[in-house]
Amino acid sequence: KKYFVSLVDAETGLAQSSVYAMMKDTKGFVWFGTAQSLSRFDGGKVKNYATLNARIVKLGGLVRAIVQDTTSNLWLSVENTLVRFDRKKEKFTLIMSKAADGWQHIFGWPIAIKGTKVWCISPVTQEVFYYDYQ
Repeated sequence: KKYFVSLVDAETGLAQSSVYAMMKDTKGFVWFGTAQSLSRFDGGKVKNYATLNARIVKLGGLVRAIVQDTTSNLWLSVENTLVRFDRKKEKFTLIMSKAADGWQHIFGWPIAIKGTKVWCISPVTQEVFYYDYQ
């Protein structure tokens, strides 16, 4: 048997060599979460998606978790904040919730998708919760 190994690092196009999350999607792409961006590897080259939304850039860029929903969009934890990445539009959206004192970020690390629910672990309390995106 022959095995082919691809080295994916900063020299081959990854935004940053430290990888904190990794996921293979249903289309065969491998996604990496680094300290600076979300990156997609197609088997030959890397495409980096620096957190394009200015509000997300203020958070920082560390992507700790990646899951895919049934419509092929990705759910991430960027600096502990739940973020949706629309693959068709290549757009990041911060997930917010209404609170008594205004809108707040939802802090969570997505771990699974079931139907329209994104199951997360709270980085603060370590409790499991879900966000229903429908």
